[in-house]
Amino acid sequence: MVNILSKNLIQLVDQIASVYFFIDEKMNIHSPSSVLIPYLKVTKNTCPDAYADGFFEHFEVARPAKLRDLDDIKKARVLR
Repeated sequence: MVNILSKNLIQLVDQIASVYFFIDEKMNIHSPSSVLIPYLKVTKNTCPDAYADGFFEHFEVARPAKLRDLDDIKKARVLR
């Protein structure tokens, strides 16, 4: 999942944010920041940049209330 372009992007984001990560279609966490890594489980079944933990195991979403998966994130809109 991580290529040279995204490694450069990760280095840039690391300079401006302490906690960040990518999520896949199954809401698995990938490429977390060094601050987040100690809180994640690594198993033999995970790919090199993925962790056994899912997004909802570490984060509680207040809004939108019906957030269950990546499709819900794509559908969510900010009301102005």
